[in-house]
Amino acid sequence: MDNHGNTDIKTWTNAELHTLFNIQSSRQTLLHAEREGKIPTAIRKSHGQTQVRNWTIDQLPAIGEKYGFISKPTKPTVITVFSPKGGVLKTTVTFNLARVLAIHNIKTLVIGLDIQKSLTELFFPQGTVETLELAQTELAGLKQYLVDGYSLDDVIASTDIPTLDIIPENSSLNFLEKWIYGQTAREMTFERDLIPQLKERGYEVIIFDNSPNWNQLIENSIVSANVILSPIGCDIGSFQALRTNIQTMSEFRDTIVDRSRVDNLRNFVLIPTLAESNKLSRQILASYIRDYSDMITTTTIRSSVKGQESSALYMSILEYDARSPVAEDYRELIKELRKKFDETENVKEFDSHPPGPEIRKQSAPLPSKVDSQHSEVTA
Repeated sequence: MDNHGNTDIKTWTNAELHTLFNIQSSRQTLLHAEREGKIPTAIRKSHGQTQVRNWTIDQLPAIGEKYGFISKPTKPTVITVFSPKGGVLKTTVTFNLARVLAIHNIKTLVIGLDIQKSLTELFFPQGTVETLELAQTELAGLKQYLVDGYSLDDVIASTDIPTLDIIPENSSLNFLEKWIYGQTAREMTFERDLIPQLKERGYEVIIFDNSPNWNQLIENSIVSANVILSPIGCDIGSFQALRTNIQTMSEFRDTIVDRSRVDNLRNFVLIPTLAESNKLSRQILASYIRDYSDMITTTTIRSSVKGQESSALYMSILEYDARSPVAEDYRELIKELRKKFDETENVKEFDSHPPGPEIRKQSAPLPSKVDSQHSEVTA
C-alpha cells in the first residue's frame, strides 16, 4: 500500500522508464546499468513465464539523475508560482514541476501558501483520514516555524519520493499573514528567516505555491524568488486578469526600497495553460504570444483529461502516462524552465509592467491513508 492508500503500487518497466526519462539510447542501457550496479536493482514481476524488471518510485531519482532529460541546477533556485485567477493549473504546475525535478534526484521542497490547502491535499488527501480525531488535526506549517518556535524538522514532511519534501498549508496561514504585516522590512521575512536555513539543509529547488489573492505571503515569496512562474489560462477570464496581474507586480515593485531586488521582468515567466482547439482559445494564445513575447514560454499546456486523472491519482502526468500529449507538454515546459534557472541565478527581478485546530508536528506519525475512491480512478 502506498502513502495514499492505493493497494496497487505503481512501478515502471524498462520500456516505461525510457519513455518517462526520454532516454534515446538502446533499450539495453538500463539493463546493463543495473547489472553494473550503476542504478538500483529492479524488483521482478511475473508476466506469464517471464520475469519482468520493475522499478519503484523511490528508485527513480537515482535513475533520473543519470539518464533523465534535465540536470541539477548549479546553485539553489527559489521559484514562486502565482496567478491572480484560480483554475489555471497553478497548483497542478507546481505539483508536476516538483515531482519531475525530484525524480531527477534534484532535492526539492514545496511550500504551500494557499489557505485552501490544494497542494497539501495532493500529498496528504483528507479523504484518507480514518477518524474524526485525526480529521480535527492539521500538519504543522510555516506559521509554526516562523512564529511558534517549531524546528524545521517539525514542519517539513516527507513524500513518497525521497528527494521531495513539503511544508504543508494549514489554517494558521491567515494568522501568519497578519503577523508578517507587523514585522520590520516585512517583505524580507522569508528571505531573512527561512530561505537561508532551507538552503543549509541542501535543498536545490524551493517552490512556493501561492494563493490567487494578493497578500504578504505572496510578496515574501516574490522577494525570495529567482524565478516567478505565472500560469495563464487560454480563456477570456484569464486574458482579462493578466494585465491586472502585471500591474499589481509593478505597483509592488514601486513599494520596495531596494529596487535592485525587483528590477525587471526577465525572470517573470508566463505559462499558457488549458489551451483548447476552439477559435477563442487560439486567439487568446496568439494574443499572449504577440503581446508578451519576452516573457511567455514557447510551451503551452493543453487541456487534458489525462492531466486530471494523474492529479486524482496523486502522480505527475509523466509518472501516470508519459506517452500522452500533455505529458510531452510538461516535459518540454520543464526543460525550458530548467534553462531559465541558470539564466536567472542570483537575480531577483520583475517589472513594470477563536483557537485553531490542533497542530501536529511532522515528526509525529502520519495517519495511515486508505482511499478506495481515488484508488479506483483509471484512464
